Amino acid sequence: DVPVTNKTQPETSQVPNPTSPPASVPNASPSATSQSPVHNRTDEEKAAEAISDDVTDEDKAEAEQREEVQKKVSARIFSGVRQCKFKHWKCKTLHRSTHIENIRKLDRTVPGESNFFVANKKRCVVPIEGSGGLLSVFELDKPGKLQDAGLPVLQHQSKATDYAWDPFSDNRLVVACDDAKIWVWDIPEGGLTETLTEPRGTLRGHMEKIYFVIFHPLARDIIVTSAYDFTVRIWDLSEMKEVLQLFVHPDQVFCAAWSPDGKYLCTVCKDGKVRIFNPRKSPNPVMEGPGPEGSRGARAVFVLEGNYLFISGFDKQSKRMVFMYDTGDLSKPLYEDSIDECPAILVPYYDEDSNTVFLSGRGDGQMYAYEVATEEPYLFPLATTKFPTASQAFSFLPKYLCNVKEVEFAKAYRLTQTSVEPVSFTVPRVRLEYFQDDLFPETRVTWEPTMTSKDWLAGSNRQPRTLSLQPKDMTLLSQAPKETPKVRKFESYNADTYKTDEQKKEELMSAMTNKLSKQEAPLPQDLAEGVDEDEWDD
Repeated sequence: DVPVTNKTQPETSQVPNPTSPPASVPNASPSATSQSPVHNRTDEEKAAEAISDDVTDEDKAEAEQREEVQKKVSARIFSGVRQCKFKHWKCKTLHRSTHIENIRKLDRTVPGESNFFVANKKRCVVPIEGSGGLLSVFELDKPGKLQDAGLPVLQHQSKATDYAWDPFSDNRLVVACDDAKIWVWDIPEGGLTETLTEPRGTLRGHMEKIYFVIFHPLARDIIVTSAYDFTVRIWDLSEMKEVLQLFVHPDQVFCAAWSPDGKYLCTVCKDGKVRIFNPRKSPNPVMEGPGPEGSRGARAVFVLEGNYLFISGFDKQSKRMVFMYDTGDLSKPLYEDSIDECPAILVPYYDEDSNTVFLSGRGDGQMYAYEVATEEPYLFPLATTKFPTASQAFSFLPKYLCNVKEVEFAKAYRLTQTSVEPVSFTVPRVRLEYFQDDLFPETRVTWEPTMTSKDWLAGSNRQPRTLSLQPKDMTLLSQAPKETPKVRKFESYNADTYKTDEQKKEELMSAMTNKLSKQEAPLPQDLAEGVDEDEWDD
């Protein structure tokens, strides 16, 4: 016989070779080598007992640590497969009987910085060709074919460049104009019956053409505007005056966006920089960084509770791009994605309950969507939808107007060249008799103000309440009884033989862990010390 060469001794306690005879096991107790009259143990049992006697607490801790690492590796493997509940969303145009048709002379020369088309639960605004900045206001509960001529409109002294509904009043409309004026209108109940030329009031402060106007998300009567004088101004409509001004931009401001808590204001400028302001404290930005390249425009929206910025813009080759920024570090985007080549800027709409960003440009025949997330790569493409005709713009409605019984998680109106059409965004589900609480968390009440303009200007930061969208006559899907598979006519069925998704996942995790354990754990003989030459039998 040839003796086994001694192997390097590990730092842990000595582990004998389980294939050696019992007498050669070092440090074995007498009882481990003697035969019991009651039970004759095998060599394997004796070796296993000897090994267990020599295992120290350090060995056990090391084994537990190795097992924990293997579990984390398995979990990391499964976490790489992202499951998005809204990946296969569908967009459906509602029946033609709900459309407003025969829109004539749509004015498509409105600046690209404008949203072009705005709607609330009662009415929508459409720009019409003609002198004096004509805006048609249509009642959404009065669909049908419009008359060819003679429609009542809002008439201004110059071209209307942007307009916005007050989120807290269905009747108040603010219009920015080419002559640097801001017009404030009160639309009468029931809609327009005649052309209106006298607004409730006007604001003057900008020196050049205004191209966007945006309401504050929480404070009543606060709006922000920007113009070709390169200033951003904040106004109080209750006092009908300018209250704050940001004058640090060296070039045109493409867009502005409020954070969801109403504290911060983000701007994207033609000088290629993204800036975040705390306008109540300082006219200077609290943070800035490089933004989209190119001079065709950009749009921004705060996402994920205001901790991130989603920006759409262009690159040097005029390709449409989307970017994701961390609001705590604007030095570079976290992620960027190229979409296509088109001159129209992509206008984003963010649904915070589903973390979905919808994107569509003026004249596009399809709509894109992304899920935003806090983990890499931060932007996850979702399904796209195509329309039979080109879309001029979309205007989304508040969340409480969604039909949750049909799993409708977003609702909007689409403007085409000649019509206004309601569209519904849904997710395919099977058990529609239950409220899909995994899709509809409590939503923020953004259609009610949390403070007045004076409160906000004084430094108040009141957050909105939340509301459950669950109908009273529906049970939560999470509380629904387990659905048993349908029994086929000639097939016996036993529910115990069918595994649930959780059981399948648990078995798969266990199998992966065991596989990694077999690959990484050393074999017992690899840890054996061996014996000296004089211990071999001749």
